[in-house]
Amino acid sequence: PPPPPPPFFLIIRRPPIPTLFPYTTLFRSPASIDLVIEIVRATADAPIAVVVTSRMESSVGDRVRTASLDAPVIELGSLDEAAIGAILRRAQPGVADRVVARIIEQARGNPFFAVELLRADDGDGGGADLPATIEMAISARLDRCSRDARQVVEVAAVIGGEIAIELIDAVVAVDVGTTRAVKELIDEGIFVPSETRADRVQFSHGLVLESASQRILRRAARVLHERIAEALLAGSGAPDDGATELVALHLYQASAGARAVTALLAAADRSEALFANEAAIVQLRRAVELLEESGDAARAPVVLRLASLLYRPGAYEEAAALFSELDENGRAIEAQCGLEATLLTSGALAAAGK
Repeated sequence: PPPPPPPFFLIIRRPPIPTLFPYTTLFRSPASIDLVIEIVRATADAPIAVVVTSRMESSVGDRVRTASLDAPVIELGSLDEAAIGAILRRAQPGVADRVVARIIEQARGNPFFAVELLRADDGDGGGADLPATIEMAISARLDRCSRDARQVVEVAAVIGGEIAIELIDAVVAVDVGTTRAVKELIDEGIFVPSETRADRVQFSHGLVLESASQRILRRAARVLHERIAEALLAGSGAPDDGATELVALHLYQASAGARAVTALLAAADRSEALFANEAAIVQLRRAVELLEESGDAARAPVVLRLASLLYRPGAYEEAAALFSELDENGRAIEAQCGLEATLLTSGALAAAGK
């Protein structure tokens, strides 16, 4: 097997060329996708291969192909019955032939679904219906976990990505045995240990994370997001480079009003300082959204900042629309200057003249 991945890339140093495999569990973060795209562009003429995998319905592959128009696309089809059978027998030596046959029929060539069905099977290979979807199979496994483990999964699903056990422990109820629950979830194949940090875990697969997230009620998720933000601010499980962006994300997801806006603006400051303009745009959009909901008069300067930032990567149409809106709402000088620059740069000379 290949060596375990470092925090962002799996690197294979073998002939004929070095190959980078982006660590796809991080694709929930727009900034991570942007980083992959920048690396694709930067290595376009270098003897380096970049391999990006995604599900067919994901937009990640489309965005990367836009950045690298000559990138070949390999669509992986279904495995045949013999291959699925071999995977099942390797996952559970001695599994009954009748169980294998049922799972092969249900899995329709999807190896991940096949293994999840094997884990969900009641063991008799008989009358009980197998889950109809991958999500249902994963959900059935989560239902069999202990109460403490289910609470830990719920908190971990809201945190996402690589999860500090210290942060989980700071958020779950005081009577939950976090260490024991994490071990149970690793044994059950829900979590896997981090390859780089002994004090962190992550979900074993993106679909396991998605299934766990879908089980959480929206109101409960908002409460958890706010508790996670508080724990990060208190220093529990914060990343080595600080928790500014994470705090902003969780307060936004918690609909925390003015606190979320303040955190989002601080995160946008940091993103701009790191030239992560796409991430800053996302953060400013969220701040504008929350200010619209509250009717706050502080919205105009944030919209002006967002419009100015959209101008940089060439999102001229949206930038012009925001500058026009500001021009009508008391920010005449800044908005007119921004609008004129946007129209001139985009080639709309007649409109700029007006």
